[in-house]
Formats: sequence, C-alpha cells, structure tokens
Amino acid sequence: MSIERINNEFLIKIPASVDMGILQQFLDYVRVKTIASQSTASDDDILQIADDINKNWWVENKHHLVEKGFTNVVNTYELEQLFHSR
Repeated sequence: MSIERINNEFLIKIPASVDMGILQQFLDYVRVKTIASQSTASDDDILQIADDINKNWWVENKHHLVEKGFTNVVNTYELEQLFHSR
C-alpha cells in the first residue's frame, strides 16, 4: 500500500485483494469527515437536523414495525417522544 500527492489530489494504491466493501466504507468515512470539517453548523443545528430526520423516518416507517409485531418498540419510542416534548 502506498500514498502519493499529485498536484491537488492523493493517489492511494491498495492491493486488489482488499475487500471492495471495506474500501467503500473508508471512502464514505473520508467524504463525511471532509464535509463535516467544512460545516459552519452549530452543535444545536446538527442536533435539530438529526431530530427532524429521526421524526420523519419514524412517521414513514412506524407501520412497518407494527406490521412485524414490534409494538414494544413503537410504544417505547412514543413514550420517549412524550418525555422529550415537555
């Protein structure tokens, strides 16, 4: 394995025997870290966005959990939301 800097880019050489899934996870991680390092969002902004995403996911997917019999998960989440909304 090796890494070189060529102009404004890095060239990383990795043996073909390395699992492609692991490489994709690594690239995804680097992409997220790069984007996060350029963000001007505050911690509160990020927490609000995460909360909005979680609420939207829950609204869109709750019925799938109920259909599969995960009623305890549904009730637990609803109780948690009630306590956090006070």
